[in-house]
Amino acid sequence: AAMLDPAIRSSLPRLLGRDEDVLAQINGYVEGANQLLRIVAPLVGAGLYALVGGPASLLATAAVFVVAAAFFARLPRATAAPAERNALANIRDGIRVLQHHRPLRSTVLVALLAMGSIGALEPAALAYIFEDLGREAAWLGPVLALQGVGLLGGVLAAQPVVKKWSAEVA
Repeated sequence: AAMLDPAIRSSLPRLLGRDEDVLAQINGYVEGANQLLRIVAPLVGAGLYALVGGPASLLATAAVFVVAAAFFARLPRATAAPAERNALANIRDGIRVLQHHRPLRSTVLVALLAMGSIGALEPAALAYIFEDLGREAAWLGPVLALQGVGLLGGVLAAQPVVKKWSAEVA
């Protein structure tokens, strides 16, 4: 997933053009689909785990990533290779942009807080399910699905905010 999301996002301009309004709308749909999958996938994974066990579930998950890689390999390549840049120079440029663009800076900070919260919640959920409740691993699926419901709600609530900010910035 750490490579799949950037691959999807970076492919969109090549597939759909560079119209910012279209890309913003499609990115919203992609994020909505991601959050919907955060509801469905844990339930499917828990069911698969309960049905066929851990090793077969991991093999099925790996197969999905192989299919995704094959799909991305078939996409048209960019016509011009991006200029080689030092990673530190890219980070410095990104920080400068954030310093001067308040809506983007706020968005990045909120995203960092949200992802940090999610990162802290998942190990706590595991400990609670296994240690406090004494439940099987399959219980993680419904718990993560409930988390996905909240995240999907956030995506839906964010779209009007993005439209409002876009109108203010333009």
